[in-house]
Amino acid sequence: MAERVQKSLESTLPELEELEKVGIFSREEIRLIVRKRRRLEYRLLRRPARVADYLRAIQYEVNLDLLRKHRKKTYGVDSKVRDAERGITARLHKLFQRALKKFKGNIRLWLQYIEFCKRVNHYHTLGKLYGKVLALHPRNSGLWIMAAKHQLDEEKNPAAARALLQQGIRANGECKHLWLEYFKMELLHVDQMVKRQSLLGLDVAEDDEVLTDDFMANKTALAVYKAATSANAGDVEFCLSFLPVTKLFTNTEHLQEQIWSSVKGDFPDEPVMWDAVARRQWGDMDASLLTEDQVIQMEEKTMTVFREAVARIPTADMYDKMISWCQGRLQDSSSPGHSVARQQTILQQLQEALQIAVDKDCMTLDSYKLYVTLLLDEGRMSEAIQLCKTVSQKYPECMEVWQLWLASPTATDKEKESWLEEAIKSTTKQDRLIRLWQLYLTWSSGSQEDSPTTAALFERAVASTMGSAREQLLIDYIDWLLVAMGIGDVRVLYPRIISDRPVGLAVCNKCIEIEENQASTDMKMIRQLYEGVLSDHGSSDVRTWLSYMKCEISLPGGDLSNVGKLYWRAVKTLSPELVATFISEHTVQHNSTT
Repeated sequence: MAERVQKSLESTLPELEELEKVGIFSREEIRLIVRKRRRLEYRLLRRPARVADYLRAIQYEVNLDLLRKHRKKTYGVDSKVRDAERGITARLHKLFQRALKKFKGNIRLWLQYIEFCKRVNHYHTLGKLYGKVLALHPRNSGLWIMAAKHQLDEEKNPAAARALLQQGIRANGECKHLWLEYFKMELLHVDQMVKRQSLLGLDVAEDDEVLTDDFMANKTALAVYKAATSANAGDVEFCLSFLPVTKLFTNTEHLQEQIWSSVKGDFPDEPVMWDAVARRQWGDMDASLLTEDQVIQMEEKTMTVFREAVARIPTADMYDKMISWCQGRLQDSSSPGHSVARQQTILQQLQEALQIAVDKDCMTLDSYKLYVTLLLDEGRMSEAIQLCKTVSQKYPECMEVWQLWLASPTATDKEKESWLEEAIKSTTKQDRLIRLWQLYLTWSSGSQEDSPTTAALFERAVASTMGSAREQLLIDYIDWLLVAMGIGDVRVLYPRIISDRPVGLAVCNKCIEIEENQASTDMKMIRQLYEGVLSDHGSSDVRTWLSYMKCEISLPGGDLSNVGKLYWRAVKTLSPELVATFISEHTVQHNSTT
């Protein structure tokens, strides 16, 4: 190992001596460089090899080269130090090659080597490098694209770029990004040739016999599009993704028409296609440059396409796209500079679309929410209530539309209370019942200033539910009582909570948490709560025993003598399979508190 290191260092002496001779580095600095390289070289030879060691050595050489360039410029060194310059660059190449020989699968390392070759303009090496990395990583589409761009931009070889992308597509047939880059490359090639001919004043035939009228008319790009869509049949969004690429180049209008025609023919019943066709005329157009009459005409044309679409495809997805477009135009018309007449026109179009979707039963939940909001804003209360009922039947777990209605100022509190009472009476499912009660209680606590009325409502809610629903409502009741009435009224509930069978574990834990957070703790009350929990859950709940013991130790008013008693009670009460767990966790808790 030592001989290899020494041989490697001796090979760098000529370049270091040259740097010392021209005054870029002093003798002492040369000595430090040799010492540092020796340490790095030993690291590279150790087993097992680590990629971090190679990256550290590479970074050191890069920094050394930057320092050399900076000093040469600062000191005004005119002498050419070609051996030194070539030596550092060659050493970096060698380090990268040694690293990649050991870590062929490290993509990051390959990319760093590629970037280094670009920085030092070693394009000949770069071409070979792409060949090696693609042979090792043929499934990495990004590398194929980088290699093709190198051939097109640096080597000026579109045929090689095309061949690389075709090979990449064969290896990654499912990669849509590769198809798009291939399509873009063909358009870019045509664009470059057109600009070249324009600059030189040449005709196609004079410039290159290979370039035909079909090529200049983007027929090659169209063939790529057809091959791509054939390989990814049934993907309308992929087909449409070619259109933004064509807009990056001039003279592609005919190609765009051909793609549109293909998409319309292949996907006549796809909502995504109809949505794109309807929005097509807007494109990248700046609507602020149009007059209001022109905008209204364009909006009417778009609505005509959407009406045709929903007539052909009466689905919720299609209606949702139509409604989404109308909603976007409504927001745009609400900005300054637009007349009230245009806003009303767009609003009517939106309501028309929503009503047709309701009649056809093709509404999504978001569309229902939007329609309820519009009806409430216009004060059409009976229609809003009817629509909310329709939503509650279709989406029984969704309460959001009723929340919109309850928040509306157009309905009276009496109307809201009447509907809530009716909804609760007609509901038998516990999951829906608890949501209705929570909705009722949230509204009541926010709108009613009379706390006893809300408390009575909570009592009714708790009494009408059972199981986990009852526990959740009790917790909500306790939270509300603590804020609205105070700890005294909460404590009135404790006997009832403890006497319930089975005792609600979550409810008791909530009460215990409240008591522990009081400024003056009532240990008698806390013990009653713990004892209530343990009466039903003492044989299965290790955490409650441990928490009870911790309270006796840490809270004011606790009794240390109770800790030992609780320990032995727990050992006797817990199920045999839980005793070991309890003892283990108790030991950890005891050690952490001492």
